[in-house]
Amino acid sequence: MADDTSAFEGCTPEAAEKCNTALHCRVLVVDDEPDSRALLLDALALWAERECLELHTAATGEEAVLRVRELHGEFDLIVCDIRMPGLTPGELLTVVSREYPELLFVLVGSYSQRELVSAIEAGFFSYVIKPWEPDYLLAELGKALRFVKNRNELERYTTFLEEELRWGGELQRRLLRVELPQPERVPVRHLYMPLPRLHCGGDYYDIVRLSHERYAFLIGDVSGHGIKGAFVTTMLKTMIYREYIRRHLSEFNPAEFLGWLNARVFYELRALPDLVVTFFVGVLDLECSEYTYASAGHPPALWFGFDADAGRLTFREHLQVAGAGFGLLADAEYHSRTVKLEPNDVVLQVSDGLTELRRPDGGVEDAELERRAASLTGSNPVAVCEDLIAEIERQGAQNAYSDDVTLIAVALAEMRE
Repeated sequence: MADDTSAFEGCTPEAAEKCNTALHCRVLVVDDEPDSRALLLDALALWAERECLELHTAATGEEAVLRVRELHGEFDLIVCDIRMPGLTPGELLTVVSREYPELLFVLVGSYSQRELVSAIEAGFFSYVIKPWEPDYLLAELGKALRFVKNRNELERYTTFLEEELRWGGELQRRLLRVELPQPERVPVRHLYMPLPRLHCGGDYYDIVRLSHERYAFLIGDVSGHGIKGAFVTTMLKTMIYREYIRRHLSEFNPAEFLGWLNARVFYELRALPDLVVTFFVGVLDLECSEYTYASAGHPPALWFGFDADAGRLTFREHLQVAGAGFGLLADAEYHSRTVKLEPNDVVLQVSDGLTELRRPDGGVEDAELERRAASLTGSNPVAVCEDLIAEIERQGAQNAYSDDVTLIAVALAEMRE
């Protein structure tokens, strides 16, 4: 079954060279009358050469379906006579669009209410009435071709952005990667989940061993998603490690640390518009079983006990303390609070993405993390935390969240002798 016209037939050497290097399009001309089909091809020849188009033909709707399937849908535009035996244009459009919905149809022919209604229901791009004027026909096909090229360019650009964001997300994960404490001393589980299409985000988290007995757990949130947020979290990571953590391991104090970091953010990032950064820091002291924390406008941590008989976490308190978000005041003051933990107690530090869960109707409701955590059962608090993280990941896969999601679950192991 040969085409009436092969690709680039009649091209000048210059045009052929251009077509070999350009991202060309394929056009399928469908008409059951040989004379009418030849007339269409003659009208399209110069246009096809100029635009680097491959022209293919089919004499029936059934043959057109075969042509499309032979090239696995690699056509961009189908020019079809509205009156043909066998498959009508509407039926052809329906069959082809079911497999290759991106293909555009331009119908050519005299007015036929039945066929036109069928084609309208199936969906087509344009309609040219016979007898057609060559200039008008080429103008309509030109509009269709520009649509195809713009769509293809958008798809290529979207693919490029997707690859860049994926690379940015992988780099951010490597930069935010943490060294977990020894699990027998401090059982810790954590989750970082940026918005799926963006791959990277504005949530910050870190776990720092201050000494053999003290561990710091840091979590923050930069306004915005994607590259903007990821860039700022990378800056924070660099500033915190190089300028503060290394110099203050032994005397690390959450409130003093937040005061220092706020001043640095205010100085370094004040020129960036609409930037808001919140932060929460908790320090676990194993020697005295104390958890000391401070906040810079961040959602509070959640403190749970564990009912061993029921195998459930029992909510105790929101660990909340006042403190302004970073960058608002250069000399903002922060304060620490300390709570005494019991064996098997759990502290959840979270980003605000966990407080905004999408409803099926598209609205937003409080996620009530404390209720969700307390509804799970397990043999120990760490197992319950693992189930909670698995549930959050499942919801994330269903696009239940409208923001990046980060969680650090810190459990106090059984009391040592």
